[in-house]
Amino acid sequence: MVDNDTIESYLIQMDIPFQSLREGMWQLDNEADNIPPVVVSHDAPIVYVRLKVADLPSGGHESLFRRLLELNAQDLAFGAYAISNGELVLVDTLWADTLDRAELQASFESLVMAAQAHFVELRPLLTGGE
Repeated sequence: MVDNDTIESYLIQMDIPFQSLREGMWQLDNEADNIPPVVVSHDAPIVYVRLKVADLPSGGHESLFRRLLELNAQDLAFGAYAISNGELVLVDTLWADTLDRAELQASFESLVMAAQAHFVELRPLLTGGE
């Protein structure tokens, strides 16, 4: 099984700036990509990769939710859009038993690319401009 030391070694190999937030949790932040930090956390047997997209606006979510479900079905290689504690997030879950560096990197890159590609389209839906 992959442990925290192995995950941290994968992060080093990925050559993305990161910091340890606590045991089993890291924040990856490539400031050059203009994307919020990605948090990787290990809660055996799952590794979570999570990126906050935006705070969820109050009211009028139908168009936003419809589009997010469409994007989940059609345009995400890894992970899905979700809501957590009033935030719109992109999240992926990986099985720690079989995790390798390439899978972790693919998950990270997929979430970052999705955030970059979708944000312009989602911005009006997040600000009430449905």
